[in-house]
Amino acid sequence: MRSQTSKEMLYGLEPNWQLVKEEFGPDVVKLEAQVDWQPQPCACNGRVPHKQGDAPHCYRSAPIHERQVLIMVRRPKYRCPQCGAGQSPELPPGKFTSKFRQIIGSNALKNGITATSEQLAVERTTVARISREE
Repeated sequence: MRSQTSKEMLYGLEPNWQLVKEEFGPDVVKLEAQVDWQPQPCACNGRVPHKQGDAPHCYRSAPIHERQVLIMVRRPKYRCPQCGAGQSPELPPGKFTSKFRQIIGSNALKNGITATSEQLAVERTTVARISREE
């Protein structure tokens, strides 16, 4: 696996995500990323499955200079033409990157759930759930 660039680390991209496009707005930074992943050969015939397209997934990452960071990740989908078995890379659960979940959890412990919710523009119940998990 390749190493992340400093920009990818700043934006909170997962280790296997590769930055494709950046778009800056007054209140939001929109990013496009693709998953750096290759399918395994299928057990039925030993061949690599055919690509069936990409499934888009949207994540929020930690804010930068009070701008929300939204990441649209293209998750490749592969399917074996012989047996029909599908393969796709794993993505983080939920709608937040791992970095943002850590920030939510640590801020909730320091500042409280309500203050963190208001500061990061995340629902209070979501902050409470993440702080219990982290």
